[in-house]
Amino acid sequence: MLYKLHEQNRALFAPFVEWAHAWEKLLIDPVSPTARLPFARRIAAGYELMY
Repeated sequence: MLYKLHEQNRALFAPFVEWAHAWEKLLIDPVSPTARLPFARRIAAGYELMY
């Protein structure tokens, strides 16, 4: 029973996790202009907690 709820929760949040993963990569990529922002590493660390 708990496994089904866990899998349902993962399936429900999968789009948000993919979005967070993409933004985290964008914020830490040295070529990206967003990586030069002073708060980019902190935001990327927060997004990393989602996956």
